[in-house]
Amino acid sequence: MVQSGPEAWGLPQDRLSRRARAVAGLEIVGTPPEERFDRITRMARLMFRAPIATITIFDGDTAWFKSADGFDGRQAPLSPVFCSTTADTGERLIVENAAEDRRFRNLPGVTGKAHVRFYAGEPLVDTHGEVVGSFCIYDDRPRAFRPDELELFQELAAWAQAELIERTDLARAKEVQEALLPGRTPHMPGYELAATCTPSFNVGGDYYDWARTDYGTALGVADVMGKGSAAAIMGATVRAALRTASELTERDRDGRYRLDKVMSGLARIVTGDLLRTNIFVTVFLAHLDESTGRVDFADAGHGFCLVVAPDGGFRRISGTDLPLGIEPRGSWSQGSFTLAPSETMLIFSDGLFDLFGGADDSLRHIALLATEHPDPNDLVDTIAGLATAATSVDDVTAIVVRRQP
Repeated sequence: MVQSGPEAWGLPQDRLSRRARAVAGLEIVGTPPEERFDRITRMARLMFRAPIATITIFDGDTAWFKSADGFDGRQAPLSPVFCSTTADTGERLIVENAAEDRRFRNLPGVTGKAHVRFYAGEPLVDTHGEVVGSFCIYDDRPRAFRPDELELFQELAAWAQAELIERTDLARAKEVQEALLPGRTPHMPGYELAATCTPSFNVGGDYYDWARTDYGTALGVADVMGKGSAAAIMGATVRAALRTASELTERDRDGRYRLDKVMSGLARIVTGDLLRTNIFVTVFLAHLDESTGRVDFADAGHGFCLVVAPDGGFRRISGTDLPLGIEPRGSWSQGSFTLAPSETMLIFSDGLFDLFGGADDSLRHIALLATEHPDPNDLVDTIAGLATAATSVDDVTAIVVRRQP
């Protein structure tokens, strides 16, 4: 007889195997403490005047504590403990006096110095409904939950579960987004290059990219309207489309890209998606000819590029064309300027502009920052630090190129 059920495909059949797969999918065991979880256990202890509160993950035969307020341990054997019952049944467990409960009165935690008497545990499940952990409160005195206390306990458990699921999704999205940023910085004789991208949330809609060409380096910064995962998804789409448009765009006779044509090609690929989702994207593309310092550029509604001189003087480089996603059809122009020796070029998102107040004077502050930090790596580290310290409400992205004297 030919098997046609899940076992024929090697899928887990027993509860422990399903749980192990679900916990592995969370990619959370062994991660460091996080305030988003610690605040829940801290609040639980305060609200219930209990000595211990935990967010526990069931990792095989181990109870691993993502957060534990009231003791310093990170893990314990899953059996025999209260959590093992929650894990096995997948149901809420309230033990009012463990010393009088035949199921638990002989547990080491009850008979030993921990002197556990009260336990409340609510199962935590993943997006598929598999039990992966529990939210727990322990007390060394017998007690009973009033109806309002039980409701509060359930609300805290629901909060813990929401954070658990959100943390998993956002952590994965963040890892993917970071992996999409360019890795190795290209070697540019006579120039220094660095960049940073600091999302206002775990993930964001800003991104930067660069690529070597036959006669220089292509650079790009894009800013998707909005923040968070929706903007990040569209940002990844624009990035892939830009690389495709760059490859498909015909070059001039001398082999140079026409950035206005690259922008038009990008628009043809993404405008339909942008219009359907009511999202627009600003994009600044540049190409540096390293032999001459000539920079060709195309600006789709971005407008944030500065060339800063060693004395702090600066000029703003921008175009007048619309962002992508505003009109079904559009056209974009190409301009050019020269990056002189000792000058620094910054291509950045409006998040950096807003960080300094969002007025015209912000450009002067950014230019001053570039003058005070002539090394591009130092400058982008400073920008990232400012964005983090100021808890920016917008993503902050910058590419910095300095031409050596």
